[in-house]
Amino acid sequence: SVSSGTSVVLAGHTSNVRGILWHSALPHLAITGSWDSTIRLWDVRTGVCVKVVGDHHADVYGVASHPSRPFVVATASRDTTIRLWSLDQAYKHLKIKAICEAPNVIAQTENAMATAEEALYGKAAVNMMAIVRQSASLTSKFAAIFDFFSLPAGTFEVWRLAGIVAQSGSYASSASAASALVPHRSEMLPCLLSRAIQLEAQVSSTHRQFMGAGRKEEVLNQAAVAHLKVGNVERYCELMSELGEWERAIAVAPAVSLELWRSLIKSYAQHLLQTNKGRLNEVLPWYIAINHPDTLINLYVSNELYDDAITLAQVSAEGGYSQLTSAGWSPCGTSNVAAATAPRPRTSRETQQQVHVIRGVMAEAHSQKGEASWAACCHLSIDDPHLAVTKLLRGHEVDLAVTLGWALKVRGMAQLTELLAKLCEAEGDWGLS
Repeated sequence: SVSSGTSVVLAGHTSNVRGILWHSALPHLAITGSWDSTIRLWDVRTGVCVKVVGDHHADVYGVASHPSRPFVVATASRDTTIRLWSLDQAYKHLKIKAICEAPNVIAQTENAMATAEEALYGKAAVNMMAIVRQSASLTSKFAAIFDFFSLPAGTFEVWRLAGIVAQSGSYASSASAASALVPHRSEMLPCLLSRAIQLEAQVSSTHRQFMGAGRKEEVLNQAAVAHLKVGNVERYCELMSELGEWERAIAVAPAVSLELWRSLIKSYAQHLLQTNKGRLNEVLPWYIAINHPDTLINLYVSNELYDDAITLAQVSAEGGYSQLTSAGWSPCGTSNVAAATAPRPRTSRETQQQVHVIRGVMAEAHSQKGEASWAACCHLSIDDPHLAVTKLLRGHEVDLAVTLGWALKVRGMAQLTELLAKLCEAEGDWGLS
C-alpha cells in the first residue's frame, strides 16, 4: 500500500517469476507464472495463494487474458505450449450473482482492496451487466454473462441456437449460418450453400494465380459436392464438366432435366472429338444416346469411313435409332417402367424424423466425451430445448442448464430453480440462495 507504506509478500514459487497478470475484473487477484513450471493465483489483500496449477512441463514465461473475457487466462511455457485456463469454477458465485442480477455484483474499483466481499470491477464487467440489465431477451442476457465468464467451448453456440429457438426457429442471417459450428436445422442448407460459394470464390480469377492446378481441382471438387448435397444438381454438373469429370455430370443430369442431360452429352462428345482425333468409336455411344445419328454419319463421311457411315444411315432409315425415344420418359427423367417401380418418396415428417435421429446420435457421442455444451447444441439445432437441458445437467453444467431452461421456458422450471439455489448454498452464498 503506497498510502500506508505496508507491503505483502507473495511467497510460494520456488524459482524466478517470469509472468504476472493483474486480473482486470478482480483487482485483488494476481496470477503469476514461474520457472518452477507452476501458475499461482494470489489474493493480494492477504497474500494467500488461492490456487496452484502445475500442468505445464517447463518454465512458464507469459500470462495474459483478454479484457472482455477476463476469466479465461492464457499461459505460454518453454514446453512449447500455450494453454487456456478457465477461472469460472473458482468464481462461480460471481457468475450466479450476475445471472440473478444481484444489486451488489458490481463495485467501485477504489474499494477493491478495502473489502472482503467478492464483486466484479472494471469497464468490461460494467458493460456486461449493462447488457444484462437493458436487454429484453433472456438469451441475450445469459449469452453476455457466459461470454464474459466462460471458455468459448460450446457456450457461444448454445446461446446462438437458443436465440433461434426462442424466435420459433426463424433463420436470421447467412452470415451466422456461414460461421455456425452446429447449424440449426433452418441454417443447414444456407450454411452449406455459403460454403460452396466460398470455395468457388477461392479459385476466382483474382486468386487463381496463387493456387496450383491440383489445389484448384480439389477446391472445385469440394464446392461441387457441397452444391450436390444442397440439391443444386445443375451447378454440380457444371463444375464436374469443368473439372473434366463428364461421366459423373452426365450420370446425375437427368435429375435436373433431359435437356441438360442431352446438352452435356453433346458437349462431352465434342470434347472427345477434340482430344481424340480420328477415334470416332469414342463418341459413337454418346451421339446414339441422344439420337443424333446424322451427326455421326457426317463425321464418318468426313473421315472417309464410308462403310460405317452407310451402316448408320441404313439403321436410321429403318427406324432403329428412333426406338430409343419411343420408350418414353416421365417429367422427372425416369422411364415409365422405372417410375412405376420407384420407391415411394418420403414425407417431410419422415425426413425430419431422420434429422432428429442423427442429431440425437451426435448429441450422445458428445455427451460420452464430456462435451455437454456441444451435446446441448445438437438438441437445440432441432428445437429440442428439454433434451438440451437434460444433457447439460448430466454433464454437471448446472448454471448453463438452469439459465437455458429459464430462457426457453423448459418444463420443470421449479426443479431447475431449486438446483440453482443449491448451487448458491454450495458456494456459501446463503442470501442469494
